[in-house]
Amino acid sequence: MAVTLLAVLAASLLAMRTPTTYVGKSTLILSGRTPDQDSVLVIGYLTLFNDPATLSRLKTATDIPEAVTVGALTAGASPILTIEATADNPELAQDAAQKMAQAFSEDINAVPQAGREKRLDDLRNQLNAVSPTAPDGSTNPYYTSLLTEINEVRSESRNELLGLQPRAGVSENVPSKMFDVMSGAVGGLLLGVLVALGLGALSTRVNGPGDLRYRTEVEPLVEVPATGNEKRDKIRGERLRTLSNMVSLELSGAPEPSTVALADIGGREAWAIAEALAQLSAQRDFRPALVYLDGEAPRRGKATGSNDDLTELGLIRESPTDGGVDIFRILSVGTLASGRPSPVNRQRVAAILAQLRNVADTIVIVTPPIADSSQASILCAAADVTILVVSRGSAKTSDVESVAKALRKSPTRLLGAVLIDQSANDRRGSRFARSQVFDVSVGSVPADVNPRRRGQLSDTDRAAEVRA
Repeated sequence: MAVTLLAVLAASLLAMRTPTTYVGKSTLILSGRTPDQDSVLVIGYLTLFNDPATLSRLKTATDIPEAVTVGALTAGASPILTIEATADNPELAQDAAQKMAQAFSEDINAVPQAGREKRLDDLRNQLNAVSPTAPDGSTNPYYTSLLTEINEVRSESRNELLGLQPRAGVSENVPSKMFDVMSGAVGGLLLGVLVALGLGALSTRVNGPGDLRYRTEVEPLVEVPATGNEKRDKIRGERLRTLSNMVSLELSGAPEPSTVALADIGGREAWAIAEALAQLSAQRDFRPALVYLDGEAPRRGKATGSNDDLTELGLIRESPTDGGVDIFRILSVGTLASGRPSPVNRQRVAAILAQLRNVADTIVIVTPPIADSSQASILCAAADVTILVVSRGSAKTSDVESVAKALRKSPTRLLGAVLIDQSANDRRGSRFARSQVFDVSVGSVPADVNPRRRGQLSDTDRAAEVRA
């Protein structure tokens, strides 16, 4: 669109600055040959006249201004040659056409005329050496034949350009501004399409769902715009609800509770998608658990978190905040002890998920950036489905393609990818309020935190679960 607009602007400026011009014409005709031979020869004269060197020489000889444009064309297959001169003045255009036609015809005719003059000189010399009468007093026939030949040479005009209409008239050339603008628009549109295709072919970034589908073979699920105004916030909420419905339908046949892993590629936006899925799951009367394993520092001053749970295999204690919406949250990292080995392995991930399944219906895990961490594949394999969170304009198509291939070779069930605007990575700007979640850390678990288990356990079972 930018290229098209620039082309329209340039065409508009050019059309406004293009003045009205006048075209003067002067016609020449080639004589002395058959029509088919004349048409072939006149093509050669046409090419000779339109040669830049010839035009420059003739203009100089006739004092025609450089601003005047001169050219020649033929009238079909006839031996007629039309000389046209274009200028901003009708009189100047007509005079220039006539002068150029006359100068060119004289230039062309000079050669045959020189040949005729030489031939006439030879015939005159022969005639002077011959007596007009024969010895018997009669007319000398040879003398008569020389006179006849001299007359024929004088009247011969073979291969000469003769003036047919020296001043054939002037036509006005008024520029069509609308046509020029439309031509610029069409040309700019075609050029813009070529530029867009070229940039798309050379780009290494994911800029839209087409890049995901055709260049990485990963199915785009939804496009999530950035926050910033009411309209975009509304679209963002609708897209996230659509994603939640897709996940629910995909997990409809899976055993409960289900686990969803969100993996970043090219940015840090999986947290926003995870909070949205947890929030929408809670609105459906499910009890979600939100697990941050993305390698970021703990929030809200908490010192315990997922690393502590994975390392100590402690239990989970809920501490509801003012929002009153039932969401579990495990903080990102927890204690960051130097020299501490990575707590992420299959056994520990399975253990913490087993604990969470006792207290939640849906578990949403935010993994480390999958292109930069080998631990992310373990978390994705432990989940029921995995969703890639691809940052528009930041994620590389090669990274998305390599990650998708690696996940398909593992037990991971890849649902697709969410394309999210990079400007949505400010966690303070989340549409889903911070006050409407639970903070959880190491501790004990009430037996009835899972609403789907309420009324299904006896007091003895609840007490046993609390002790466990």
